[in-house]
Amino acid sequence: MQDNIEQDDIGSTTRRRVRMPSGFPVLAEIVIEPADWFRFGGLVADTPITRIVGHDDPHDGRLTVRVACASVEVRDRLEDSWP
Repeated sequence: MQDNIEQDDIGSTTRRRVRMPSGFPVLAEIVIEPADWFRFGGLVADTPITRIVGHDDPHDGRLTVRVACASVEVRDRLEDSWP
């Protein structure tokens, strides 16, 4: 049941609340092209240092993805990798 509650908190709009997973205290907001969604998800989703926790609907050809990170350093590297 807890998994369903957490999934409800992860949304595709900015109006929904983001619940940070345990051990991932830092939030990154990465803007990508929608065409990069599957590649981005394959590299970032559910790794020991990152978890995708939400995204906005595409707007003006861009998609904002929220990623929970294990540290500030991880967030900074992720932000530098996806300009």
